[in-house]
Amino acid sequence: MKKRLSIASLLLALALTGGIVYKVTASQTEEASTTTSLTGSSTSNKTNSTVLATTGEYDEEDKATTYSESTATQITLKDAGSIVNGEGAEVSDNTVTITKGGTYVISGTLTNGQISINSTDSETVRIVLNNAKITNETTAAISVAKAEKTVVTTVENTSNLVAATAESFAETEEAQAAIYSKDDLTLNGSGTLDVQATAGHGIQSKNDLKITSGTYTIDSGNEGLKGKDSVQILDGDFTINAANDGIQSTNAEESDKGYIVLDGGTYTISSENDGIQAETYLIANNPTIDITTNASGTSDSTQSYKGLKAGGDLTINGGTYTIDSVDDSVHSNSNVTIAGGTLNLTTEDDGIHADATTTVSSGEVNILNSYEGIEGANVVLSGGNINVVSTDDGINAAGGSTTDEGTDAAEPNSFGSDSFKENSSGDYTITIEGGTIQVDAEGDGLDSNGDITMTGGQMTVYGPVSGGNGALDYDGTFDITGGTLYSFGSSDMAQSTSATSTQPSIQIWLDNELQAGEVVTLKDNQGNVISEAASSKTFANVVISDPAIQTGKTYTVDFSSGISTTVAVDSAVTSVDSSGTAVEANQGMMGGGGPDGNPGGNENGRK
Repeated sequence: MKKRLSIASLLLALALTGGIVYKVTASQTEEASTTTSLTGSSTSNKTNSTVLATTGEYDEEDKATTYSESTATQITLKDAGSIVNGEGAEVSDNTVTITKGGTYVISGTLTNGQISINSTDSETVRIVLNNAKITNETTAAISVAKAEKTVVTTVENTSNLVAATAESFAETEEAQAAIYSKDDLTLNGSGTLDVQATAGHGIQSKNDLKITSGTYTIDSGNEGLKGKDSVQILDGDFTINAANDGIQSTNAEESDKGYIVLDGGTYTISSENDGIQAETYLIANNPTIDITTNASGTSDSTQSYKGLKAGGDLTINGGTYTIDSVDDSVHSNSNVTIAGGTLNLTTEDDGIHADATTTVSSGEVNILNSYEGIEGANVVLSGGNINVVSTDDGINAAGGSTTDEGTDAAEPNSFGSDSFKENSSGDYTITIEGGTIQVDAEGDGLDSNGDITMTGGQMTVYGPVSGGNGALDYDGTFDITGGTLYSFGSSDMAQSTSATSTQPSIQIWLDNELQAGEVVTLKDNQGNVISEAASSKTFANVVISDPAIQTGKTYTVDFSSGISTTVAVDSAVTSVDSSGTAVEANQGMMGGGGPDGNPGGNENGRK
């Protein structure tokens, strides 16, 4: 006989995990592995982007932080008297203009001046900041009008400042950033760089923006980091306070541009709007990210306040993410793929949303608070540890709204239903292939506007305690062929799995509600424990499916409050009341509730 954990142990585990079930499973199928595509399907022409690579592209110049003092041009900044020692630069008033490629070491202070780069040759311009402070009151403090590529390097053990303090910019002014480049721009180094932009962006490139190392503090009146064609970050330490998006890439005209790749780095982002936003695709490999959106606390339902946001595919391969967002924490207009990492998400809207397919194959996903937890036209869960807390549906496969209109900002989920686009698929599915998944939902626990399929993994659902929702809610079928399922909820709208399943399920309609902390134990006819679970919420209906359950055999379901129900499994779905008497399973919106008008039911019984 298998050893059964004590009720005290189960309840302790329940308390330590904040209401998450503690489960012992006697038989569990191997978790299925799924290989997911980075490009996937898309739902509009704009999101039909081309994924160039799974990592950023950095050449040796991008990563190099050393230089030759003997060949470098030395520039000492001073108001109305900057000094150039070497070739390639000239001074006019408070503007230092660099006219050719090479290395320029800059120190000193300009209180209202500019480093201007206008190089017509093909050599890279390297700006080395060595305790430099550059402020401009009308335009960019460092401005690249033309250069094959510009690299800005901070020297080890130095503190540097670049600031654009204009309260506003003229409409004709293109350089609306503290550091601005019309061409490719790279930043690196071992020192620190403080970037301040009162009205504009912190650092902006009209082509590719790459950062490979360094420590950056960015306060901006618009975006913090902005690269039109791409933002690619290998490493670095970033503190970003932005009045718009924290990091943004904007090219929507070319499908192979407008993307963000975060290979590493540590980010603390406080943004008024989106934390990180890519017009096409976003790939995060191994960053450590802490994002807070809607920094002012005055959200507007017409604005976007998402944590991670992509117009195309959004892929997380690893790293650590702590996101507190008013809008969706992780959002894609195409596909979301979670293939690793640790995500701790708190949101007033969706934890994870994809217009097309949301896939979780590995990692740890903790949705600590949400309106809806995980959402997509299709949801595929094949691995990892997933914990969801939601005030509406926990996991939702649905078409949603085809508009982006919000609702009253005073209402829960003030951003309304997410847009799934007019041409998104109508075959909505939830597929569970592996992983350990726990859902605590005030609305439906699992909600599919089509089918649910379960072939493996461990799924525990704490559904609603009353009202017009169910722990399980599907419009098509719920076919289960493997894995372990425990579903706790009210009896008002309760559903079990489908009769087309090859793995049997047991559904029990309780005569009375049982309280949070109740331990449910499934035993075979010899008294051996097959599995057991503790509910974190009040419930009146429980559904259990396990690979050990076989048609034609008898099982006992014990409740820690003293109820014991003997169940003779005679079909794919066996539905009984507390005494073990067979009753018909309720089918969501079509039926009433508990049998014979008992608590949770209605006078017509079950349909």
